Formats: sequence, C-alpha cells, structure tokens
Amino acid sequence: MIDWLELYAGIAYRTGWSIPHIREEIDLPTLAAMREQWEQYPPLPVMVAHYLGAAKPKTPESQIERLEDQDFIPVNRMPAHEFDALLETIGLPTGTP
Repeated sequence: MIDWLELYAGIAYRTGWSIPHIREEIDLPTLAAMREQWEQYPPLPVMVAHYLGAAKPKTPESQIERLEDQDFIPVNRMPAHEFDALLETIGLPTGTP
C-alpha cells in the first residue's frame, strides 16, 4: 500500500516544492521518471543527509504495518471439509461431489 503522505514529504524534501503543488502537478509516470533519475543522481539534500549521517534507514520494527493498513487480512488455514461445510451453509457448490 502506498503511504501518500510519506511519498509527498519525500518529493517535497528532494525538490523544495509544496505539498499542494505536488498533489496537483505530479502524475505517476512523472513520479516514476523522477525516482529513476534520483536513483542514478541523488538530489543534493539526500546526499548531504547521508554524508552527515542524518539519514537513518528504517528499522524493521518501524516498517511493520498496522493491520488496518494492509492490503489483505491474514487468515488461518481451514481444512477442506470445514471449507466445504461453510460453502454449503451459504448455498454455494463445494469442491467435493
């Protein structure tokens, strides 16, 4: 899932543009081209932050998404006979004859 606020903040940091300007003027193809360019030629603020040690990579703990932010809901595995019984209760065909 895309964290739009983090994305806008990153663009603003690298370019000096305002968030409203970014929202109105940048489309996804342009963003992709900018990110490719920045991988090859990092913007000056990024290079300075890395040089001075101010750029800190995210720790694995900070990258854990909250459940409601995930694109899927984790589920437990269900045995086939229980799944077939569930399908039958709601009137759907089962995988067994």
